[in-house]
Amino acid sequence: MTRSPLLHPAGRLLTALAALAWSAVGLAQGFSGTFQTPVDQGAVTVQLTQLGDRLEGYLQGPGVYFELQGWVEEGVGVGVASSAQGQLGFEALVEGDTLGLWFYEVVNGVVLPETEIEVILA
Repeated sequence: MTRSPLLHPAGRLLTALAALAWSAVGLAQGFSGTFQTPVDQGAVTVQLTQLGDRLEGYLQGPGVYFELQGWVEEGVGVGVASSAQGQLGFEALVEGDTLGLWFYEVVNGVVLPETEIEVILA
């Protein structure tokens, strides 16, 4: 998956979930749908709803839960992932049958590229 030129140029340091099988239900528009893949400890589920340019949903997996809120601009989802431990920025991209999510820390409005975590559901 090639990231959009709209996305920041942060390097990928950690692939959290790679080469994952995916399924999508209800891909009526853009990002809307439920993506789920099995992992050794259970399953990872990403549910997204796109209403106009608004984007919301969640990522849930073994030991992790993030609420996702953001917007879509020129086909790229951007927003905030919130959990009990704090917040991360995220970017999302759907390309063919693949959903890519990139999570990263933001400090004083600056993305810290060394904190980036890539989640690919393909």
